[in-house]
Amino acid sequence: MQILRSGVCLAVMALLAGAMVSVPAGSRAVADEVCSDEWAPVCAVFPDGFRRTFSSECWAKLNNARWLHDGVCLGAWCPDTDEPVCAIDPVSGHHATYGNLCWAEVADASLVHPGACWRHHWHEPAVRTRG
Repeated sequence: MQILRSGVCLAVMALLAGAMVSVPAGSRAVADEVCSDEWAPVCAVFPDGFRRTFSSECWAKLNNARWLHDGVCLGAWCPDTDEPVCAIDPVSGHHATYGNLCWAEVADASLVHPGACWRHHWHEPAVRTRG
């Protein structure tokens, strides 16, 4: 697999990330001007529900993908660990507590913060914040 970033093939990073990321036709010139070459991986989801690791949030946005969390995508098989995270449920648009980051990712929920959601989050419309 390959990750394409500013015309450079990063096969080693692709193996670590387990993803192939490309830029839509006609977007290459815009991407090179807007997105840096910095490796700051994010997990993002396409409108059709397909998740991929991008080399940065900029590249995810350029590909019309919604940020889920920093770092590589974790995959479909989640560990049974209890490390709760607060994330935005994509269906309700509200904060929800998930058992761990992997379960939030599988639900296509965007991370708000580690730990359970606070009580004042429960019925508020969600706005993604990153700390």
